[in-house]
Amino acid sequence: MGLIDRVLERYQDHWFARAEARASKDPEWAAIEIRRHDADHPDLSIMLSDDRGLTRLEWDRQEEIFRRVNGECPVTPWRDVIRKHGLGAQRRRLSRFIQRGRRGWANEDTWNLDSYLSGVIASSIEHLRDHGNGYPADLAEEGWKDVLTRISAGFRANAEPANVESPVANRDLDEAFNLLRRWFPCLWD
Repeated sequence: MGLIDRVLERYQDHWFARAEARASKDPEWAAIEIRRHDADHPDLSIMLSDDRGLTRLEWDRQEEIFRRVNGECPVTPWRDVIRKHGLGAQRRRLSRFIQRGRRGWANEDTWNLDSYLSGVIASSIEHLRDHGNGYPADLAEEGWKDVLTRISAGFRANAEPANVESPVANRDLDEAFNLLRRWFPCLWD
């Protein structure tokens, strides 16, 4: 068992101890729990997975109370993510997150900077189009939304790797650059 598995298991044990304490406040849970205690060892509780001395209905009811009070254990999905993607991938993801938070871009973004910036421009222009409150004085609101749609469509086409060599995508990107150049001072909300 690796270090991550031990840490997650310890957290999961801690979570289940707290979860059982919350569930024990339910009177029906407590009545069923009394039957779980072993006569030879009164301090030893039988875990949820052991249904000795309980009917299946009682076991299901107690599990239902447990899930209603506590929900699912939050550790299990993270354990699968870490196993699937490995610790190295999690470190790289955290590193990218910190770099983008500090300076607005990560080292990996520069590997394909044109595509990364096209995606950022397209999504931010779409957000401005959908949530913006103002528009330039020499355009109507619908005209401004049309300009923003054409800008975002051109950059969105460039962000997708399949469209890099497409003449239509290049024409849309040229139009998007021209519109962005013309309306750049008006990109505010």
